[in-house]
Amino acid sequence: SIAVTTAIFSAGNNTLNATSTVTNVNATGGSQTGTGALTAANVTMTSGSLGGSGGVTITNTLNWQGGTFYGPTLLAAGATGTLTTAGSKTVGANFTNDGTLNVDGGRIGVNSGFILQNSVGATINLNSTDSAPIYFGTGNATFSNLGTLNQLAAGSHEINLIIVTGKQIGRASCRERVSSPV
Repeated sequence: SIAVTTAIFSAGNNTLNATSTVTNVNATGGSQTGTGALTAANVTMTSGSLGGSGGVTITNTLNWQGGTFYGPTLLAAGATGTLTTAGSKTVGANFTNDGTLNVDGGRIGVNSGFILQNSVGATINLNSTDSAPIYFGTGNATFSNLGTLNQLAAGSHEINLIIVTGKQIGRASCRERVSSPV
C-alpha cells in the first residue's frame, strides 16, 4: 500500500500495481494503468487516461476537463464531480456515480459495452448546453439511472444510449429527450 499527497501523471505510461491512496491527482497527459486500486480525494483530469483493472475511487472532488477513465471508476457518496469544459470526456470502463455529477460543459461519451450508472441516492445535473450531454462514444453503451437526473439548462437534451431505469426501456440507439422545466 502506498500513500502520497500529490500524484502527477503528465506524460508516458505510468503503471500502478500497488493499492494507493492519494490526496490530489493531477492527470494532464499520458496514461496511468495497472492492477492496483487508486483512491484519491481530489482528481483534476485535463487529458490522458486514468484507470486500470484495480479501479479509481474519488472521495471528494473531480474536476474533469478532458481525458478518459479506463478501469472501473467510482465517484463516491458525498463526492462532487464537475465537467467544466466543452468537448467530450470519455468513459472507457464502467463509471458509477454515488455522489453528485455536474455536467456543466461538454458531454460524456460512454464506450461500447460499458455502463454509466447513476446510483440510488446519486444525482446527475445536466447544465451543459451540448445537445447530447450523455451519449455512446462507440458501439452500444448503457446509462443506468437509479438516482436523480436533473435537466437544468434551458431547452432539451438527448441521451443516446441504452437506457435502464430499474429495467431496460430502450435499445442501442435509443434517444430519450429530457426537457428543461423552464
